[in-house]
Amino acid sequence: MYFQIDLRGSSTDLHSGSFGGAVANPAYVLAQILAQMKDRGGRIKIPGFYDDVVPLKDEERQAWASLPFNEKKFRKDFGISKLFGETGYTTLERTWARPTFEVNGMLSGFTGEGAKTVLPAVAMAKVSMRLVPNQQPTGSRSCLRRTSGISRRRPWS
Repeated sequence: MYFQIDLRGSSTDLHSGSFGGAVANPAYVLAQILAQMKDRGGRIKIPGFYDDVVPLKDEERQAWASLPFNEKKFRKDFGISKLFGETGYTTLERTWARPTFEVNGMLSGFTGEGAKTVLPAVAMAKVSMRLVPNQQPTGSRSCLRRTSGISRRRPWS
């Protein structure tokens, strides 16, 4: 599943010196929403998200463990210093059999050369969720909306 999350705080960018501390900053609110989606152990915190996820069978885990996979080479090949993911699962289990919540892109505020101290009017993030067998897109979408406070019709305001 793929979403674009758009948040609007005001009709125009506002000067941070005049409005900072009095007006919610959409970029900060969006960062807070995204940060609450996973815990430090990589588990997705959306209530109900894992309800339909079928636990991995011991035979599946043993089969993946027997594959010739070298984590050190994997990290080196892709320039990754440290792997991250849901605690209690191997790299192959996390990439092949576990659901994910990923931030694919973000945009907000002034991004040009120099400085411009603004509270942006809008903030946007593109996010994706990999679903696994038995998970339904409609259920996962509803769980995300309830958790984040994002509605289909109205962006955050």
